[in-house]
Amino acid sequence: MRLNINSFIDSNPISVRNEDNLSDYFLIDKQVSDLLKSYGGCSFSNGLFRIHSFETMQKWQRIVESSFGSYKGNFLLFGFDWAGRQFGKQIDNEVIYLFDINFDEVYKLETTISDFFNIDLVDFKEETINSNQFFNLKITLKFNEIAGLKTPLKLGGIASQENYEIIDSEVDWEINEQLKSL
Repeated sequence: MRLNINSFIDSNPISVRNEDNLSDYFLIDKQVSDLLKSYGGCSFSNGLFRIHSFETMQKWQRIVESSFGSYKGNFLLFGFDWAGRQFGKQIDNEVIYLFDINFDEVYKLETTISDFFNIDLVDFKEETINSNQFFNLKITLKFNEIAGLKTPLKLGGIASQENYEIIDSEVDWEINEQLKSL
């Protein structure tokens, strides 16, 4: 069955599309493979949500598995949101994981990948990815950028409009990774 995320695409315009070389592309999970083949490298609604290219998925797979080692080999990343939270599908199961380095937490979303895009990110996008907070910032993010916290939560920062800044997603993840031990 072909992956259908048309409701998500209809309600979130593609802001940027980065081309990816998919000639030798293969993934263990057909749904993630179809998603990356069709929309890999796309940024939606000025950076509200991005779908990994094959290249960025591989890079972030290593980074997230390093941060959340107990999940290594159990998921395939497919995208990330404006705040740098990474999303992956459990291999051979209909479970979506949300990896949040700011809270050092992994959340399990009991949904299919199609429903995640067509229901969670359409009808419940505020609850799922805090979309209003993003739109209130009135920013446009490049593919590798996120809205990170100037003062991280672990150092007493709060998720307020004044505490966000545009930052490279990998730099933000590394800062928060180093703060995990506090």
